[in-house]
Amino acid sequence: MTVKTPLTSEKLRHHLQYSAWKYVLLVLASVFLVDLIYTMTAYRPPEDKRIDLYIQAYVADQEALDKAFDAIRTEKLPDVELIRSALLMAGGEQDMYAVQQLTTYLAAGEGDLYLLKGEDFKRYASQGVFVDLSVPIGEGKLETGSLDLSRGYVAIQEYDEATDSMVAVSQRRLYGIPLSELTHLPETLGIDTTDLYLSMTVFNGNDDNVLRFINILITGDYKVPAAQEGTGK
Repeated sequence: MTVKTPLTSEKLRHHLQYSAWKYVLLVLASVFLVDLIYTMTAYRPPEDKRIDLYIQAYVADQEALDKAFDAIRTEKLPDVELIRSALLMAGGEQDMYAVQQLTTYLAAGEGDLYLLKGEDFKRYASQGVFVDLSVPIGEGKLETGSLDLSRGYVAIQEYDEATDSMVAVSQRRLYGIPLSELTHLPETLGIDTTDLYLSMTVFNGNDDNVLRFINILITGDYKVPAAQEGTGK
């Protein structure tokens, strides 16, 4: 014969007092498992159907950026399923966290386009991370019109063992478009473009759509959502 001990409020309190952590751990593990399953199974647009931008900015409205880029995608790039922007720290060479973050993304081959401050733009452009934009310009795939691109030229550097230093080993090439030349962008992006350069990574794997997107940014041939009018002013 089985004797059942009735559950009392005192026994329940005693149980929870010593076992509550188990339930908390179970809930956390369940949430983590669900998130992991979603991450692994969620649909991800293929490389040729998405554009990823990394933007260095001290202050920016991520929601405004997403709305502006989605409007451009819907209006001008219907075959692109996603234009994703991510903000980077803009601490400069002295900020080790900012340097580590940017270096990690580039080393991992992340991103199709980068909007970098002048110092970082020149540093990584000289290491061959970005596409020489004079090539698509010469092929008629990128139209820069009368823009002054002189500040976007950088010479590739390599390590010289004899002098134990980095030295320029090539002619200066066009690795970035100075965003200060695109006077319509601050209103669209809501960020200060004074010392930003737009560069295309050599590992983007999506040349056609990325170049089309750059052309759209250059010409300003798109409509800013009504909710974004006046952003950045």
